[in-house]
Amino acid sequence: MSETGSTANLLKRIASNGYLTLALRIIVGAALILAGVAKAPHQWELVDLIKDYEILPAALSQAYGLLLPWAEIAAGVCLILGLFTRYAAALSILMFASFTVANSVSLARGATYCSQCFGQLTELRSWQALVLDVAFLVMSVQILLQEKAFLSADALLTKRAAAPPRMRRS
Repeated sequence: MSETGSTANLLKRIASNGYLTLALRIIVGAALILAGVAKAPHQWELVDLIKDYEILPAALSQAYGLLLPWAEIAAGVCLILGLFTRYAAALSILMFASFTVANSVSLARGATYCSQCFGQLTELRSWQALVLDVAFLVMSVQILLQEKAFLSADALLTKRAAAPPRMRRS
């Protein structure tokens, strides 16, 4: 087998590992819950910040700002529980893509800090927020592409065997 083939095989095995996806679900889910809980008490400040970006029309900025913390919390809980995992991963991809756009615009405009990434818990530099957004976006794509419902409510609800491939008996 060629070196390229063995590398591709290894990457495929890693990407389909149920334990990896479980860890990513927990990491992304926890980050979303933390961010949503931190933003929820300050929704109107978030709405004003989103309007200041001037990316979305004012009415859409308001709706986005009011719904965002609750969408983050819901997606985070679903990812951790493994409930409606693909939908939660798709929603997280959309959110992280929008955060990536917003932070890219912010950087292009010369902003140094991302003041509402995790609500008022912490203030990240714009480049740090952008790196985190891209990392969480990649993790969310991995979760979405995972075909196995390992250690998840989805597996229990569909009554499928969900052991990782290397753990199954032939």
